[in-house]
Amino acid sequence: SFSEKFKKAGGEEFELISRIEKKFVKVSNLSCHHYQDNFLVRVKKLFFRSLNYKIGLISTIEYQIGDLVYKSTHTTPNAIILNDLLFQMVESGCEYCFMEVSSHGLAQNRVLGLNFDIAVFTNISRDHLDYHESFSEYIDIKKSFFDNLSSDAKSIINMDDPYSSQMTLDTISNKIFYSVKNNSNY
Repeated sequence: SFSEKFKKAGGEEFELISRIEKKFVKVSNLSCHHYQDNFLVRVKKLFFRSLNYKIGLISTIEYQIGDLVYKSTHTTPNAIILNDLLFQMVESGCEYCFMEVSSHGLAQNRVLGLNFDIAVFTNISRDHLDYHESFSEYIDIKKSFFDNLSSDAKSIINMDDPYSSQMTLDTISNKIFYSVKNNSNY
């Protein structure tokens, strides 16, 4: 059940906080490997500087809550730290959170129970095979993120990556495709 998995990931007392946060912070995921922080930081700057939204960021390099910046300890922190960061974002008036969700974070249920509004898939490579038993397992774990998106969520998918169709095969989210080489939405 959800509660049992959540207790395993970080504690029963954070379940209520997580429910509250999901109502006030729109969370977006970035699932890619090469230059992911650079891409994530550019999207964050677009929202923050150009569109004047107060935002939060959870990434490999840093965690940001409005103007406060903290050095990152993990790409996707454990459920306790993650919920604390999201709570601080809500308290400080952030409207959006841009988050990298790592395969480690997915495998360890660190984002269990969070509702993501947007998920971006740029590419997959043979990283993290020291943690996962095989490349197939690694793909399945990354794919599980898209499989668990709601029908209200949007998946933005790079069609130029050979694993893009496999990644979104079972998602019920609204798919938006982009490509340099293929016919796509963008």
